Amino acid sequence: MRQGFLYVLCLLHPPAPLLTVILVSQIGWLCGEPLPNVHASGMADLRGSRVHYEVYGHGPPLVFLHAGIADSLMWDEQVKYFSSRYTVVRFDARGYGQSEIPNEPYVPADDLHNLLAILRIDRATVIGLSMGGTIAIDYALAYPRAVSGLVVIAGSPGWLPYSEALTKRTAAIVAAGNEHGSRQLVDGWLLDPMLVLARTRPTVAAQMRTFLSRNAEGILRAPLMRPPNIANPRLSDLHMPMLVMVGDKDDPEIVERAHSMAREIAGAKIQTIKNADHMVSLERPRVFNRHLDAFLRNVR
Repeated sequence: MRQGFLYVLCLLHPPAPLLTVILVSQIGWLCGEPLPNVHASGMADLRGSRVHYEVYGHGPPLVFLHAGIADSLMWDEQVKYFSSRYTVVRFDARGYGQSEIPNEPYVPADDLHNLLAILRIDRATVIGLSMGGTIAIDYALAYPRAVSGLVVIAGSPGWLPYSEALTKRTAAIVAAGNEHGSRQLVDGWLLDPMLVLARTRPTVAAQMRTFLSRNAEGILRAPLMRPPNIANPRLSDLHMPMLVMVGDKDDPEIVERAHSMAREIAGAKIQTIKNADHMVSLERPRVFNRHLDAFLRNVR
């Protein structure tokens, strides 16, 4: 069975009472001023857990899914860039950010499906980094008619495990966090080879320490995540426009997985971002946004 921490590697129109809507005058970012073009924010009841979401702008919908070592605030630069022309949705997976901590197994792809139903969004381009990329692939296979475009950054299908060495390395970080506390978890991820460049850039390193510290409980609850019930999932079953992105300095295994995944999917485009490792959108936001923008222009 696929274990939850692999998400960290792959590396993660209902009635109004289901929503707690906070309008522009009432919303603020946890660490600063509100971002522009905010439309709504609130807590959505997703069949057993309350999940925090934010909606910005107007236009074709984009959904951003965060990494398993961050939360939805990692997409601030993308919210600023895209919300003048798109409806931008981001939310915290269970246990992350402002969402409730899960106590039982759940399917992240179903959470996304239920949230978009609440928001009355029938079809969207789904963009996920690392764990978010895994969830994006699961969602695109489980609900293909709901996906107009798919963007996977440093991600991988959950049913294709990485090497034993990489799996053991990341599992050891989680085990240390369970045994010795969140500080061990934070330090373990910050020292991982996936974040070699990130930790040499003071701003990004500080962001990652904040994300990891704030979301330690969510990371430790990742084993509760489950894939959707899809018999024999295959990348070749993805037929929507797709962009695969990866930093050239990411773990070599993750880089190779990105290229092999793009080769397996008919029509998929591959974009390697130079001088970036795992957290591409944080490390090279302008380059990332430019490539994503170019892709989105051809999505209908």
